[in-house]
Amino acid sequence: MKSGIGSLYMQAMDSAECAEIEALLCPHSVVLTVQPKQLISGLENPSEHFFYIKEGETSHLIVGSDGSEKLLFGLTEGWIFGESQMITDKEFQTHIIARSKCVLYQVPKSVFYELFNENPVFREFALRCITEKVMKLCSEMENLSFCSCKVRLKNLYCANVNKDELLDGGWYNVDCTYTHYELAVIIGSARVTISKLINELCDEGFMRMINRKAQINAKQYEEHMKEYSIRP
Repeated sequence: MKSGIGSLYMQAMDSAECAEIEALLCPHSVVLTVQPKQLISGLENPSEHFFYIKEGETSHLIVGSDGSEKLLFGLTEGWIFGESQMITDKEFQTHIIARSKCVLYQVPKSVFYELFNENPVFREFALRCITEKVMKLCSEMENLSFCSCKVRLKNLYCANVNKDELLDGGWYNVDCTYTHYELAVIIGSARVTISKLINELCDEGFMRMINRKAQINAKQYEEHMKEYSIRP
């Protein structure tokens, strides 16, 4: 598992580990197919189940009283969610939305208790999932507390830079493509602010847009990485 400041979406789990966990969960699961943008946290009796992501990506958000949203983290293939409620028996006020088409294993609470108590492989896996999420939230708290919106946006782009190829003598592609809405939710800002900041970063030569895809200036990328410790 790897994560970093600005990269709030967790990477997919190792395929061998996924196969092992799926073998434990599949016999006890109901398989659900969830369409993009569908609210997963609205499924029936969420505190009675936890979920394993067989395919797809999920976004886990908090929503303010004014309707504004902030991404806590995103999960992809091989991750579980809802496991904290199995341990604490408390409901968390988060919105979980399918970022893409998802295939989920819905697993009863009783199975979680049985595997957690009796199967060391599952217990270690569940604890690592929880720990990674806590570390991600601590990292994002640091990001929000000490970095401006512009720096947070730079962190996000730099965390997703592809250094395998240097283009036009000095530019890196950004692997991920985000809408302005997604950027606002990730860094905790408004869409109009995102538009303004992207224009500023282009004017400053930090980035450029080619066919609606972001590219980052290699020299300024290295300078930013030296100033801000972005975890791999």
